Amino acid sequence: MLEKIKHLGILCGAGSLPLIAARSAHDQNISVSLFPVIEETINSDLEKEFLNRVFPVSIGGLGHFLKLLQDQKITHLLLLGKVRKEHLFKPDMKFDSETLQLLSELDSRNDDAFFFALSKKFESMGITVISQETFLGNLKLAAKQYTGNALTEQELQDIRFGMYHASKIGELDIGQTVVVHNRAVLAVEAIEGTDLCLQRAGAVTHKKGGIVCKSQKKNQDTRFDVPTVGLHTIQVMQENGLHILAIEAEKTFVVTPEEVITAADKAGITLIAAEVPVTPFL
Repeated sequence: MLEKIKHLGILCGAGSLPLIAARSAHDQNISVSLFPVIEETINSDLEKEFLNRVFPVSIGGLGHFLKLLQDQKITHLLLLGKVRKEHLFKPDMKFDSETLQLLSELDSRNDDAFFFALSKKFESMGITVISQETFLGNLKLAAKQYTGNALTEQELQDIRFGMYHASKIGELDIGQTVVVHNRAVLAVEAIEGTDLCLQRAGAVTHKKGGIVCKSQKKNQDTRFDVPTVGLHTIQVMQENGLHILAIEAEKTFVVTPEEVITAADKAGITLIAAEVPVTPFL
């Protein structure tokens, strides 16, 4: 696969994943161009490390982005980092004709519909959208408990319950995260993102506990939106009194895994990589 990549482009949302992937590609002598989305907070090291290879783009400027891809002779493309979809609903957001045309052709504006339409546009130009795992496969955790005390029977049941429901909202293309407590769903992630989901859950329990469960969709297309947690996830959980983080084993990116495990342990948060069960109850 890697030998086929002549010139890699990375459409960069917020967070560290775009830079991690860019470094990995560079280390393997792959030419890289970076296209940070200006509406997001972009890792400042992108421009420092990839001087003259950074070309900012706007969510509403698809036509400009397509031209840049052609100008830079991009053969393969990675979509990485958080891009908040609420930008699409801002009344002052400006869209060019290419973006408006794409949006008008969508049956829905959920993640899958948007990303599939976008990938078809790239493929029509001879650009292959590649799996996010191509340069990030080492960021996944095997199934086991990494921090915290032995889990109680109630907590194990809650994790099973939560992981099942997280996978189900994924199947509906709603989100990737649910927060549960005593076999009740406290909050479901949708377009607002993980942070606000966790804050709502913390408000319900008055910051006295809650289990955060994150999983892939069934038949997840790994080119788009692979579930991800990082140091910020641990921080927001701690701020909102949520005490267990359960992620789908081998299918969730953990940004800087050793640092996340250390931070979770220090914060008193149990971190476990678990399987998604077939049923919610034992």
